Amino acid sequence: MQVAWYQSEIPLVKPLRIMTDGRVLTLTSRQVAYLWVGYDDGTQGIGEVAPLPGFSKENLPEVSRLARDHAGNIIQGKVTDNLPASLQFGVCMAKTCRGSSPFEALVTDAGQVISSAVLCSLDQIPTLVADKRQPKKGVMKFKVARHEAKDPVGLLQEAKLIKDFSSLFPDIRLRLDANRGWTVDQAQRFLDQLGEANLEFIEEPCRTEEENLTLRKAGWPIAIDETLQVNQLSLEQTMRPYAAGKWHSLVIKPTLIGSVGRCRQLVAAAQSAGSNIVVSGSYESPLALGFLKRLAQEWSPGSVHGLDTESALAIQAADFTKRHLGELIWQR
Repeated sequence: MQVAWYQSEIPLVKPLRIMTDGRVLTLTSRQVAYLWVGYDDGTQGIGEVAPLPGFSKENLPEVSRLARDHAGNIIQGKVTDNLPASLQFGVCMAKTCRGSSPFEALVTDAGQVISSAVLCSLDQIPTLVADKRQPKKGVMKFKVARHEAKDPVGLLQEAKLIKDFSSLFPDIRLRLDANRGWTVDQAQRFLDQLGEANLEFIEEPCRTEEENLTLRKAGWPIAIDETLQVNQLSLEQTMRPYAAGKWHSLVIKPTLIGSVGRCRQLVAAAQSAGSNIVVSGSYESPLALGFLKRLAQEWSPGSVHGLDTESALAIQAADFTKRHLGELIWQR
């Protein structure tokens, strides 16, 4: 048996602005690594390791060193809590996708159509309004809290854009993501301004669990995302808020959470509590996207998921070949 580590860079269609903890990062490409595992019976496994800057605590060079040090565990598909989340995900993916031709199977899965929210920016709203081909139904997701935290005018401008869009397209359900950009007062002011906008949920408007729970108790449809990743909380800690006022939805990003087994536990606990499950991408390559689509179909086949991220990549599933795995960095 042997394991190999490949690294590649996937260009983005246009620069991607990511807001995290009050900072704005701009990405022009995604740095991605691939674990390839060859087994004695001729089968293979392949997993993707893609830390997301601004959200992942680890970076690719340090994960590469850790993977090399833990090559034995990787071959056996063992995941331990001391491994970074992106590496945990890659090991689980390689183990789960083991087969005679996993690369081809994953690329095929990446090309399948699955119900996903369309990811848009607020800057696109004027274009969407003017486009006569704009669908009148469906689910769309917008990033909000793009302005400085102390900019009340920007906050109200964002709310007005969303409200005006919803009034023109009342049958489009809206998902908003603030990436913890507001205080409770700011989030409340924004939500009050939305009025009758068709809001399905808003992800993590505030920085802390307590602040987000305050809004949830006030009746707003709050979804959690980053909360599932912070400090790798125990399952009991993560699900504790259900007793006080359950979350509307859990947005599961396996690349950032890590262990697929942990994700399955979160899914089961959330569904038993009556919350919705949304499987979401973190701008992974078509390979990981194929795996995420498998998980979405397994965990919540009737849901609208968050897997429209491939549209941000310059390389689509139909064009993705083994040469896109990039350079062989090491093998054991």
